[in-house]
Amino acid sequence: MAAAVAKSCKATVWESEVYFELALHFQAVSMFDSALFFLRKSTETAPKNLGNYQKVIDSREASMAVSYLQLGQRAKALKLTAIREEKLNNEWLSGDSQMIELGDLITSYRMLGDLKKLVAAQRKLVLLNESVNSRERMISTGKVQGRLQLELKDKQLKVLEMSNELHAAAAKHELWLRFLLIGIVLVTVAGFVVVRILLTRQKKLNLFLTTQNEMIDQQKNDIEKSLQQLQRTQAHVLNSEKMAMLGQFTAGVAHELNNPLNFVSGGLSVLEETIEEAGTEFEKERETLSAIRGGIDRAMAIVNSLRVFSNPRSGIGYDSYSDIAECMKASLLVMQSRITANEINVVSDLSEQLVVGHSGQLCQIFINIIDNAIHAVKDMPKERKRIHIRSRKHGPNVLIDFQDCGAGIPESVHANLFRPFFTTKPAGQGIGLGLFICNTILKTIDGAIAFESRADVGTTFSVQLARPK
Repeated sequence: MAAAVAKSCKATVWESEVYFELALHFQAVSMFDSALFFLRKSTETAPKNLGNYQKVIDSREASMAVSYLQLGQRAKALKLTAIREEKLNNEWLSGDSQMIELGDLITSYRMLGDLKKLVAAQRKLVLLNESVNSRERMISTGKVQGRLQLELKDKQLKVLEMSNELHAAAAKHELWLRFLLIGIVLVTVAGFVVVRILLTRQKKLNLFLTTQNEMIDQQKNDIEKSLQQLQRTQAHVLNSEKMAMLGQFTAGVAHELNNPLNFVSGGLSVLEETIEEAGTEFEKERETLSAIRGGIDRAMAIVNSLRVFSNPRSGIGYDSYSDIAECMKASLLVMQSRITANEINVVSDLSEQLVVGHSGQLCQIFINIIDNAIHAVKDMPKERKRIHIRSRKHGPNVLIDFQDCGAGIPESVHANLFRPFFTTKPAGQGIGLGLFICNTILKTIDGAIAFESRADVGTTFSVQLARPK
């Protein structure tokens, strides 16, 4: 309190002395941290414009040697002890002041463990005590002690007042801290509640948006499936109409060609009979007629294959039934020129079996697969230029295997083999629609196509067709 009053009155000298007295008091009661704290306050508030400012500061710090020593600052304590020794030796001090200085030095020496200086100081103190044995000295000493005690009590009262003020300020500060802490807790709780509400709303909104997105995706998938189904239906109807028109056209062409071929065949039969009756004179003409007969037979076989393609007996769809042996024969006849040109040996082992599907569509599937097989073996050695075609029953279905002895299909392209416009043939030899068309046609009649290929061994395509129920 005295320091506060001195500060308010701009009495910095008095304030500095009060802080120093507090430092001495706390050192006396072994509160060394507080003693050094108030020593620093005393140094900070001491007026620096005094002539003996540094001397006063050094003297006060020297008085705190015990506190520095207790706090482990031994080097500082040694320095301050040396200052007190110098003060005791070089300055004139009263007997009481000398006794006080010697008492503090004795304490410092004892704590520093300097026994030599401790004994010397104790001897000096004893001699000093013996020199002040006069009555006047004793009275003077008593007065000084009384005054010092009164001053000490007054300082103790001041310290107590300041301590009370410090406790009150600390209590007020603690109260403000409590209010601040309560405010922070309330704000935190309120923020947590708001965040919780926002997160709940965000979660509900996300759930709603997720549900809506799922519904939209489902509707989109349904629409896409419906569109695909519609496209498949339209393609099937269009293909059916095309095949029907092509069948009618092919049937008409086959019918128109069949009549003149029958006429020519009948006339050729008459010529052949005449040559036979004439004997051996017309051997050259007989050979010419034989060649003409071969051409006419081939032309009639082609016309018959056109009739197989057109299949006027039934429409295109699930109610169409065809003989696989008849369709294969027609397909091989169409591909015969390429087979002969490449000197390929084709072995066909098929039994006459009815399957679901229009003969024209089945021939289209067979021709595409045979064409791929021819391409696979045409550059192989003569002993590997073979294509083996066979049929076998497989439950309610019929499997037709097309086996070639080519180089095989690379495994890297297996996944793309039935994609449209994908081909492994050189440029200009294919557009990549053959297997795609085969797969598309087979899907429309509940059929399927698969393949197995091994490098340097060959490839086998298996076509699965349903038998009539």
